[in-house]
Amino acid sequence: MLILNKTAKVAAACLLIACSALLLKKRRERRWWVKLWLSRKRGNINLPGGFKHSSDLKCYQNFLRMDEATFNKLLEKIRPRIMKQSNYWECISARDKLIITLRYLATGESYRSLMYNYRISESTISLFVPVVRKSNL
Repeated sequence: MLILNKTAKVAAACLLIACSALLLKKRRERRWWVKLWLSRKRGNINLPGGFKHSSDLKCYQNFLRMDEATFNKLLEKIRPRIMKQSNYWECISARDKLIITLRYLATGESYRSLMYNYRISESTISLFVPVVRKSNL
């Protein structure tokens, strides 16, 4: 049997106390579930669909790189694959996901830049953009 000297016993006791303190230490709670500035605007993105005049239609086409009829046709085709439903959270609509994905593809903007423009978190955008891109296959 192994015989430990007094210094080794004290060191082992200190190590045991330090490990148990780390295990028992309470994890710090988040201050916010969602950042306040991100939570202020939830809902549909207002830009497309609000264009009424012929000059606005050019803006619409410039914004999405397609006309409204093509956008609606594409949306109806992929909506069942990208739509989510929840009773707990307000889900991002299929229309908004498609708009953000088209802007990402058309401009090459970063997810962070899109986050500031549309008030949807960078991590959320990074989750749905690849899904929307693959859903049109």
